[in-house]
Amino acid sequence: MAWRDSEPVAVTLALRGVHLHDPALGGEASASVFPYGADSKEDSMDTMGTGAFYAGRQDPVVDFGEHVGEAVAVTVDLPHGPTYIQDLEDIRSWAARRRTIHYRDGRTRALYGTLTDVRRRDQAWGTQVSFTVTRTHWDAVTVSA
Repeated sequence: MAWRDSEPVAVTLALRGVHLHDPALGGEASASVFPYGADSKEDSMDTMGTGAFYAGRQDPVVDFGEHVGEAVAVTVDLPHGPTYIQDLEDIRSWAARRRTIHYRDGRTRALYGTLTDVRRRDQAWGTQVSFTVTRTHWDAVTVSA
């Protein structure tokens, strides 16, 4: 039977929640999706300018280098249910890996980074888990046809 490649189709990726993936392992087994708490995230960017004060000037002169720090502060909701304990362990294991992960969410954020500052806050309905993903360098290997 003859085959041919399909035509490329432009689509919009609509992710829900928070997606964590281990790029070193690959495959679906290295991924976790946390669907609740999709609106509880914020990102930051630090251009790392250094201010210097000089005699005769009231305000500093700021010098910027080439470095930029980026981070995403995330809060996910883990409601009581059949996967509650496993979800708590999954987040704990992501932090315990101590290596680069790939983070994506439904607000177009996607970055390679390290997961730190994991905090759990008990609620009547389950647990809120907060953590920070700080962008790190990662050499992604891409395959082209």
